[in-house]
Amino acid sequence: MNTLSFAAGNSSEPLSILVLASATFLATGRYKLPAWQFRHFNSNRWLAWINISRTTIPEEKIAFFGDEAA
Repeated sequence: MNTLSFAAGNSSEPLSILVLASATFLATGRYKLPAWQFRHFNSNRWLAWINISRTTIPEEKIAFFGDEAA
């Protein structure tokens, strides 16, 4: 309601809008930051689950390690 009142031109409580925006930013940042930090782990876990890659070695570098026949 404070946001609608502020958008309508009633600027009697700009502090409440600032507090609401700050709280929203902190609440979303609390979940976005850990998700961004663990993006490589989650990607590797997904690849292992769907059985494409069980290691973290990139496909273009596998040739350096040989194959199963060697």
